[in-house]
Amino acid sequence: MPFKEEWMNVDELPVERLLLEDYYALVEMYSHRSLTFGSDKLPAFSGISERLHLVIGGRYLAGIWTTDLAAGLLWRKEMATCKHEKTYRAPSWSWAVTDEEILYDKKGAVPESSRGIRLVDDSIHLKDENNPYGEIESASITVQGLTLQLIRSRQHIQRRRGLYQGDLSLDDDPPRYEDDNPDMPTLVDRTRPLLFRAKNTNGVYLLAITSSFPSIDSELEIDPSLFTSEEYLALIVYVDERKGDWAETLKSVDGLVIKPVYGRMAADEDITYERVGIFELPSFKVSWFQDWESRTLTLI
Repeated sequence: MPFKEEWMNVDELPVERLLLEDYYALVEMYSHRSLTFGSDKLPAFSGISERLHLVIGGRYLAGIWTTDLAAGLLWRKEMATCKHEKTYRAPSWSWAVTDEEILYDKKGAVPESSRGIRLVDDSIHLKDENNPYGEIESASITVQGLTLQLIRSRQHIQRRRGLYQGDLSLDDDPPRYEDDNPDMPTLVDRTRPLLFRAKNTNGVYLLAITSSFPSIDSELEIDPSLFTSEEYLALIVYVDERKGDWAETLKSVDGLVIKPVYGRMAADEDITYERVGIFELPSFKVSWFQDWESRTLTLI
């Protein structure tokens, strides 16, 4: 049986949670505004952040609160893309990195989960040390979390009944299909990238592939020749630990899609990562956790 949540009366919610819900709603509305200078993205929001900080507590990291890190990281594009601005103004994991509209599906405080992301360290270099809510020169967070290889494919399929496992929301444009097929439906109108759990000689991985309706009854034939060459990881940020009749075998999992960035660290053996999107696995089998590797990663 599905889990039935017992909703709290608004008057019973902690003040911090109510403020966080308001904060994320304001960020969403703010993302619809056009600024003359992109560098004003964080400074123009600094007055609100400074006032809320007194109640929310923790540390303020380029628009994200350490007291609600999981929810803060899980923003997504509202339209087709939310491309990261090339001129640096915020880290890839901050909503301030884009000039396009974004959404927060998980507003308010997200409870900590035993398998969720854990903040190990953070580093913020401000342009003005007297204004922690203003412009930044660089920022990073070091986190510990469960990871799994994610492979993007240019292959296009019709949906398979019973195979759906997760959703993918990429900040940039998803990969296009074979250019020599003029009958392929347009990407935005009729398709979206989905995630499937797959396995090869190297082990289990997540396959990101575009699909369209109608659904059909047949096995999925994966074409490795259409895999993209980029390296990606899925990083679990939040695991819904609520109790229910189904909770012993199924979980709802949300996380970031990240890729390595080489050449930006002093030590060659260290690899930093940047966010390129988010994913959701709403019916994640508990037994699948054994395929994921716990790693400590630095995100810039």
